[in-house]
Amino acid sequence: MLNISKVAVGCASFEALKRREEARASGGVVPVTTRFRPKRADELVGGSIYWIVKHRITARNTILGFAEGEDRRT
Repeated sequence: MLNISKVAVGCASFEALKRREEARASGGVVPVTTRFRPKRADELVGGSIYWIVKHRITARNTILGFAEGEDRRT
């Protein structure tokens, strides 16, 4: 099991990150978008995303799985 870290771009505080996640939550699941699917995605399931705000780890989410999204390139 692996973990990843992700910078919470645009969030100035833990509270801002919390509000963002609450707004995105659907059925208890908070989808997180990444530009590229991790190469070791299968090993990440069950691990954690550690959120970084202002150069500090401020929150953690469990990785439930990965899904293919829409290709937004035009």
